Amino acid sequence: MVIIRDLHRHYRLGNVVVRALNGINLTIYTGEFFAICGSSGSGKSTLLYLMGGMDRPTRGELIVAGQNLARQDENQLAEFRCRRIGFIYQNFHLIPSLTAWQNVEIPMIFNHLPRSARRQIAMQRLQEVGLLERSHHRPNQLSGGQQQRVAIARALVNQPALLLADEPTGNLDNSTGKEVVALLKNLVSINQVTVVMVTHDMNLVEQADRFVRLQDGRIVESN
Repeated sequence: MVIIRDLHRHYRLGNVVVRALNGINLTIYTGEFFAICGSSGSGKSTLLYLMGGMDRPTRGELIVAGQNLARQDENQLAEFRCRRIGFIYQNFHLIPSLTAWQNVEIPMIFNHLPRSARRQIAMQRLQEVGLLERSHHRPNQLSGGQQQRVAIARALVNQPALLLADEPTGNLDNSTGKEVVALLKNLVSINQVTVVMVTHDMNLVEQADRFVRLQDGRIVESN
């Protein structure tokens, strides 16, 4: 699913060059639940955003779902993100004025699906994450764990090949966080999707099929 060879990402802040990633080599296989861990500033979120086509490498090879992202223009990357990638964030990013099912349908609007099909698929995804009975509730009527389940359903509606989760349990208590990770693992088999999760919680890392740990933009541990 993901092939990375000698990947570098450097930023310039004034006269200082920040070397966020320094020569990453990594392969992630289709159907894996894969974790990337490391302390703050280790480069883990940078690596995730590069996989999702939200940033460009300074140099190196980055192939995701058969696409060489380093050679894509902005329009191609936008199309790639819409059709091939699902994103889950720490802060949920739900629209407060919309119901759960309306939040879930948003990616399908950009994919030009008709309204009737959008609602049907949104309800199906909410059922998969155990929230069908909450489909007409707005975010402020849902717990943190329920909001993250809505965000997971939203990430799945366009049937992505790769689901990228950036600290998906960061705003949840320990018990709810474990439930969300268990749900993600279950969705790997149900939807035949590859999941890459960034986390600093080693207890969650242990639930992944494989992991790498980053430090100063390099892989210092893997299994």
